[in-house]
Amino acid sequence: MDLTYVAYQQGDLLSELLAYVTFAPMAIGVAMVTLLFSRRELEVAFAIVGVLVNSAVNLILKRVFKEPRPSGMYNQFNNAGVSTLMSLAGSSKNGHGMPSHHSQFMFFMCVYLLLLISRRYVVMMHII
Repeated sequence: MDLTYVAYQQGDLLSELLAYVTFAPMAIGVAMVTLLFSRRELEVAFAIVGVLVNSAVNLILKRVFKEPRPSGMYNQFNNAGVSTLMSLAGSSKNGHGMPSHHSQFMFFMCVYLLLLISRRYVVMMHII
């Protein structure tokens, strides 16, 4: 199972900071599981189920599209002084590139949170 593979420009602090930001989906996942066990709210359980369904849809779409990753991209990085921030259990260099799991996950979370906040805001406006 590939967890992550992040490349960043060595010596560039902004590049390294943004490389760490790419770990946001993992942090969100840990936070959601922590919330589920600590607060036991149905909304958090729905979010976790939504993330799991979203991940399954991503795997299916990757197999349908079979879009390869750009060729030579990693060789170009290695020759340009680009380092890897983290590579766990292999790297994400293998497998299909499109659709991006990170992008799809963050889109799902943004839409879910937007709907959750708007629903609570509308309920609060009716109370006032």
